[in-house]
Amino acid sequence: MLFFFFLGILLVVTAIFIRPSWLFGILSLVSFAVFFEVWQNGWSDYLFFVAGIFVLVLELFTPTAGLLGFAGLILAGFGLYQSMLTLEYFLTLMVLALIFAGFLTYAYLRGGKEPVMAGSLVLNLSLNQKSGYSSHDDLSNLIGARGRVLNDLRPVGRVDFSGDFRQAISQEDLIRAGEWVRVVKVSGAQIYVRKEVEDGY
Repeated sequence: MLFFFFLGILLVVTAIFIRPSWLFGILSLVSFAVFFEVWQNGWSDYLFFVAGIFVLVLELFTPTAGLLGFAGLILAGFGLYQSMLTLEYFLTLMVLALIFAGFLTYAYLRGGKEPVMAGSLVLNLSLNQKSGYSSHDDLSNLIGARGRVLNDLRPVGRVDFSGDFRQAISQEDLIRAGEWVRVVKVSGAQIYVRKEVEDGY
């Protein structure tokens, strides 16, 4: 059954980066259901775990200083712990799951994949934020612009482009607040950035 646990994680991360996300999401739910053996052990542990995974994914697109991420870990961890035989097995599985999910995310980002939900789920919602957002039809003039990250890009966050505050999406791993980035791509209202390195890009 352990195979279905890691298969579920693979499908969740894949749903973040590859369309149709809903299909991979449903397959992940089925995979986790098999792992938890819901037909035999009931639905409570499974539902706690799935809720935690959902909140964790939401944290990636809604920067909350880690609050949603922490809540997601608690929920998922509680559901998983309830189904485990020993604390040692639970902790080992949690650590392996986080490492596996982190590796998959890194691999997708390094492969040039962009989170498919970033633009439609959170970026559109965050256009209504009052703090410094301005809208223009053509943002192509921002390509190559240098900006300072105001809050962690997970991958979505706010960046200060010389006083012009905008939402941006990281094409890399997590970029911490205070770091400098460059705009590498603009697609409609979506601004994609990479961390600035010594050569300027």
